[in-house]
Amino acid sequence: MGGFGGGGLGLIFSLVASRFGIVGMIILALGYCALQSFGGDLGGGQSATQSTGGGSASGIIDPTTERFTNKVLGSTEDTWTKLFAASGSQYEPTVLHYYRAGTQSGCGAAQSAMGPFYCPTDKKIYLDSSFFQELSQRFQAPGDFAMAYVIAHEVGHHVQDL
Repeated sequence: MGGFGGGGLGLIFSLVASRFGIVGMIILALGYCALQSFGGDLGGGQSATQSTGGGSASGIIDPTTERFTNKVLGSTEDTWTKLFAASGSQYEPTVLHYYRAGTQSGCGAAQSAMGPFYCPTDKKIYLDSSFFQELSQRFQAPGDFAMAYVIAHEVGHHVQDL
């Protein structure tokens, strides 16, 4: 998957700063440091994924990208499970749903032009298989960090919903 290029890093930081201010920048920096300390292998627990073609994302998304996004999702699920338990609550895992071009979500039609999103109705994260390629090529934000940030961001919406 490669590292995170300088131009892409600047884009991500500027997008986060404009939307979330200094708090977002701190969270982003901490996430980046955590990702680096794991050496790109996030470990993490089991995660649930689906695709429009059935229970496996085979053929929908690159297997290396699928493994990585599942590890990121698993890592966030482990973390949120512990944080919820510490506050006396139970975390309900989400599902990462891969699709190509378009699919139907609990929130209505999903199209690749929408980008990744979380649907509170069915509590799933929807990710078009071409999104990471567009992120890398069109927005000059390639690499593991950008992909991990996108998944963690959508999980954040799930946590807000819970």
